[in-house]
Amino acid sequence: MIKIEKVTESDLQSINELLIANNLPEIDPQHEPVVYLKAVNAENMIVGAIGVEIYRNQGLLRSMVVNQECRNLGIAAKLLDYLLIEAIELKLESLFLLTTTADIYFEGKGFKRINRTEIDEEVKKSSEFSSICPLSSVAMIKRL
Repeated sequence: MIKIEKVTESDLQSINELLIANNLPEIDPQHEPVVYLKAVNAENMIVGAIGVEIYRNQGLLRSMVVNQECRNLGIAAKLLDYLLIEAIELKLESLFLLTTTADIYFEGKGFKRINRTEIDEEVKKSSEFSSICPLSSVAMIKRL
C-alpha cells in the first residue's frame, strides 16, 4: 500500500538521493514557497516524490521521481493526482514543466506542449528554466 504525504525537512536527503539515482535535478531548498509530496510504502520507505514551486498564481512541477523497482504500479499517477489537488487548493492557474524524457507521459495526463516563450515570466526566472534543464527540454503546461 502506498501513502502520499507532505515532505518534511528530514526527508530531503533521501529524496535527493532518489533524484540523483534517476539523473534528475535535486530539490532546490532555497526556493519558497514550494510543496513537495512523497510516496511511502508499507515499510515507510520513500519510493517516489513530486514537487511544485509556486510563482504567484503559477506552478512549476519539479522532480517527479519513482524508485525504479516500484515503477508501473501507478505511483507516479497517484503523486501527480495529489499534487494537482494541492495546486487547485493553492489557487494556481497553471502548472508548467520541462522534461527530456516524460513528455508522452505528461501528454496523457492533460499537459500540452508549448514553446518556451509562452512560459510565465516569473517561472522563467527559476533555476529549472534558467540553468538546470537544457534548451532541448520539452516545455509543457496544464491549465487548472
